[in-house]
Amino acid sequence: SVLEKKQIDESPYVVSTREAHLVAAAGNVIYVRGDIEGEKNTRFSVVHVGDPIRDPDDNDLVGYHGAYTGSARLMELGDPSTLELTESTRETLDGDLLFPSTFNVPLDFVPHAPTKEVDGRVIMIINGLYVAGQYQVLVINRGSRDGLEPGHVLDVYVAGTRVRDPRSRGVSREGGFGANVQLPNWKGGTFMVFKTFDRISYGLVMHSSVPLRALDHVRN
Repeated sequence: SVLEKKQIDESPYVVSTREAHLVAAAGNVIYVRGDIEGEKNTRFSVVHVGDPIRDPDDNDLVGYHGAYTGSARLMELGDPSTLELTESTRETLDGDLLFPSTFNVPLDFVPHAPTKEVDGRVIMIINGLYVAGQYQVLVINRGSRDGLEPGHVLDVYVAGTRVRDPRSRGVSREGGFGANVQLPNWKGGTFMVFKTFDRISYGLVMHSSVPLRALDHVRN
């Protein structure tokens, strides 16, 4: 998910575990401060605040990546409230946030092409990786305001590099010896959007012939 600064500041957060572990997982009891609404056994999603998400076109801060760490069951309200972790996908840390347990991603997709022209960039590869391959998740800087919706399929183009022309002579405008040539972008894979926000979308790499990276281009 994408978290706004206000959500981060106002959401309930994990303050500690029962036995003061550095990390918590399924079966551990955690203590949470903040306003929690619900009765006993109400379930919540635990979310870790990850890296800031910036649009490479204008460097605007879009939000922060929210990584789901697991599910928690309310045992007792208080200050702090007591919850038990019932599911873990990764470690839960002090400071992680709690949200009502909802799942708003469709489970069935019909792959199809966008009706509008899309020209964006890869912002982030989920889980802190530098390169992405098949079945990994990318974040791009185009969203619902650009006409994207779950199921839309786009091509990912590897950004072409600048190379020196071996037959050129003299000093280039960039200060090096010889003229530089910008190589064209080339298709490196395809990916399908599965969740959209206003300015960004999450997508799953369906196929890749080469490693994909942040700042690669995405197009129809």
